[in-house]
Amino acid sequence: MKKAVSVFLAILCALSVFTLGAFAEGENQFPTSGEIGDQGDNVVWQFDAATGKLTVSGTGKMREDDKVVCPFSTYIQQKTKELEVAAGVTHICKNAFFDFDNLRKVTLHEGLMSIGAYAFYTNRSLATFTVPASVTEIGQQAFNHCIGMEKFIVSEGSNSFCARDGVLYTKDMTELVAYCAGNRRTSYTVPDGVKRLRHASFRKAANLLKISLPDSLDVIEGSVFLDCFLLREIRMPKTLRELGDSAFADCPVLTSIEIPEGVKTIYTNTFSLDSLLRTIHIPHSVTKIEASAFYGCDIINEIYYNGTAAEWDALHIEGQPICFYTAKMHFNDTQDTGFLARIKSSIRNLFNMIRRIFEAMFSFAG
Repeated sequence: MKKAVSVFLAILCALSVFTLGAFAEGENQFPTSGEIGDQGDNVVWQFDAATGKLTVSGTGKMREDDKVVCPFSTYIQQKTKELEVAAGVTHICKNAFFDFDNLRKVTLHEGLMSIGAYAFYTNRSLATFTVPASVTEIGQQAFNHCIGMEKFIVSEGSNSFCARDGVLYTKDMTELVAYCAGNRRTSYTVPDGVKRLRHASFRKAANLLKISLPDSLDVIEGSVFLDCFLLREIRMPKTLRELGDSAFADCPVLTSIEIPEGVKTIYTNTFSLDSLLRTIHIPHSVTKIEASAFYGCDIINEIYYNGTAAEWDALHIEGQPICFYTAKMHFNDTQDTGFLARIKSSIRNLFNMIRRIFEAMFSFAG
């Protein structure tokens, strides 16, 4: 019996050594340095496995490559804890440090001019980010899904960007570039003078319950409040003229939305998956409601339209949930909101839905 146990332990030890050796050999198969410069530029990278530091250095731009999600291997993505982009590098490419989940420290040197779209997407461990004064351009969703990010800092002397209360703005404070998804605030007031909220700028702001928007605001770009799971109160200003696709998608505790006069189109997925949405106010200025604008909003029971019943019937409405067509309607040309009026409006909406289905079928057949 003792001999059998001894043999078993010997085999187990041998397997352990083999496995560790194979793992180490597998690690060594991943390159730890390389060239990543754009055509004619000399940009290289070096990874120190002992410290977990990735250094990008040289002169010029990092090379753009739309064929890859990230220019670095999965090994580098997982093992990098610190990043330095040295002086001389002028452009961080699109997706450069995508999904560097354990990255905790980033040092960018002056001379860097632009940060590409999705460059630091899904860096969950990153808490603060300093933008050098020399940076003049930041691409779309450069810091999206950085759910641990609490604060932006902009180096002194920048002519393009600034930070207020840890939020990233353009220097003139007319555009909000990015809000920190990991900030612990439960409410936030966007300062007066801001005219545009950039694409996905508040996405996954997990702690926000309330947002106050200024009367100066013109545009809410696409996906701005996407995945703000606790957001329950927001007032859109009367100055708003554009509401992007998926702007309020997957905000599951919103119960009421009032879209201001001036907005012309409610785009695809603008309010999709807002599962507790019951009441919506639609302005007379709206001429089109795109397909799936209210997808997953299955308990809408009241719609206030700032126009007449005839104008509502003429409105171009693409596929929406059944409840969107059976909700109680309120028009500005009637005060009749009793039971019979509700039946009447439900029948009207049902006929409109059937008519639009047949129109779509004949259009497709044609």
